[in-house]
Amino acid sequence: MAIAMKKTAAIAIAAGLTFAGSAGIAAQDALAQDGVEQNSAIGQGADPSTIDPKAARSLTIHKILNVSKTGAPTGNEITEGTPDAEKYTGGEKVADVKFKVEELDFDITTNKGFFAAVEAAKKPASAPLKQGGLSTDVTTGANGSVQVPNVKVAAYRVTELDSPKANVNGEPRLNLHKSDPFVVFVPMTNPKNTAEWNYNVHAYPKNTNTVVTKKLEDENVNVGDTVKYQIKGNIPGATSDKDVQLNSFHVVDYYNKNELSNLRLSKTNPVQIEKADGSPVDVDPKYYTLTDEEDFTFGDDRDKHYNARRTVEFNEEGLKWLDANYRGAKVVTNWEAEFSPIGDNGDGEIRNTADVPSNTGDSKSTREPGDVPPPPEDTPEVVTFLAKLQLLKYGDGKKDQPLKGAEFELYTRDLKTGKCNPINDDNKIKIGDVAKWTTNEDGQLTIDGLHITDKVDQQIVKGEPADGGQIRDGYNPADVQNGYCLLETKAPEGYERIPQAFPIEFKLADRVVDDQKVATPLIHAEVNNKPSTKVFLPSTGGMGILIVALAGLAIIGGGVYAARRNSQSA
Repeated sequence: MAIAMKKTAAIAIAAGLTFAGSAGIAAQDALAQDGVEQNSAIGQGADPSTIDPKAARSLTIHKILNVSKTGAPTGNEITEGTPDAEKYTGGEKVADVKFKVEELDFDITTNKGFFAAVEAAKKPASAPLKQGGLSTDVTTGANGSVQVPNVKVAAYRVTELDSPKANVNGEPRLNLHKSDPFVVFVPMTNPKNTAEWNYNVHAYPKNTNTVVTKKLEDENVNVGDTVKYQIKGNIPGATSDKDVQLNSFHVVDYYNKNELSNLRLSKTNPVQIEKADGSPVDVDPKYYTLTDEEDFTFGDDRDKHYNARRTVEFNEEGLKWLDANYRGAKVVTNWEAEFSPIGDNGDGEIRNTADVPSNTGDSKSTREPGDVPPPPEDTPEVVTFLAKLQLLKYGDGKKDQPLKGAEFELYTRDLKTGKCNPINDDNKIKIGDVAKWTTNEDGQLTIDGLHITDKVDQQIVKGEPADGGQIRDGYNPADVQNGYCLLETKAPEGYERIPQAFPIEFKLADRVVDDQKVATPLIHAEVNNKPSTKVFLPSTGGMGILIVALAGLAIIGGGVYAARRNSQSA
């Protein structure tokens, strides 16, 4: 009777092993109570134990995030041959997640110790720790797994710790909702053969989080051109067998309506599901709506950069569809907009951020598709840097002699060679419909506005721009970012036209700002024109011709005089 009860309780532990907290302990509760009540009738440890404390043993923790469905936990490793009912589906294996593993103060080789440990497992936080027992911190590797070193036959409390470096294939996984502490037994009854103990135990603590990434594609995008954004966020995954439904799901894009115009979903792949294997599934527009532009404030420092938002909102039919098919998967939205002119008050920093909020509840709760939770304090952010090009045209090295009426066109420059690209229509740059600029009375022209050449597809990381915001993985946008060259197409009156296009440096550090603030950023360039070279040509009239004419007349006169004298002499 004692052995039968021991195995039953061990199976209960196996059933609860791979769940965090109360979801796992609930399965143990009734059986554990039965075991404790019978402890008085069970030997206190003098009888031989079927658990071998010297057997080879191991404990492996696998960190899984945002699964779409949990499987029946067993304590065995999940492999290709594992029955489907025991497998989880979907999810990501998370690296750099930390756990604390602590040995409990129970001798589980005895009936008394085993059943006391089962009782303590119902409340892991208050379970007694063994003085001098194993206590170690472990961190999952790239495959999301870690084997706990120096494991003995015992019961252990496993607690997930803060993991700021958690990632999947190097991509950060922030805002993790940590799994609840749980108790694991080494060994456990092997459910494949309940006459055996499983000394190599595998735990699969699962949890969910909101993973939001924001990326952009802005190389060679100037004022008036179309910039592309992408928002990717996960649908909350399953963490237990509890029937939890999705009550709302949104994708929110925050922006400055004075800097971005006509923000919209792209015509190509506007909304998609990205499955665990990376394959996309198009989302039928009947499942969601895109709200109109609405004013919005964060109520913090972000209000310096943002004042509006648009939201992709899944309706009730869409929520049911996500619930039934794609829990733990990602929703990908692709957006487009045009950059507005910097003007007199713009800062040249076009920021964009996003959130993917959602709500869940039990199966009897009411779905509220229009309920948009407020954004968290930290949202992923990207930025494009623009500046206005201001040119000063003056004559013969004298800056106090500005030249009016010089006309210029803008062409691309190869940043790798530093040379201007061939002068043709393919390499000509337009800002909106403008392709030619003319200097004014002050000898100046201003082009509003151009993309900074050394900061492309930028994310904001800890308040500073950083590479890596590009939509296309493995793509280096700097390889195709163009520089700028100016070509004078018409010279001011009285001056020579500059014969070649000339390059303009247009890096972030070149910006000139007012009072060290990023306000109406300008990049200055100066062009010195030489006076017309016609002064070096001989004149076609005037005194020079008169002298020649007089000399000719003198020669003719001399000839006539000589002829008359000769005639008289004859």
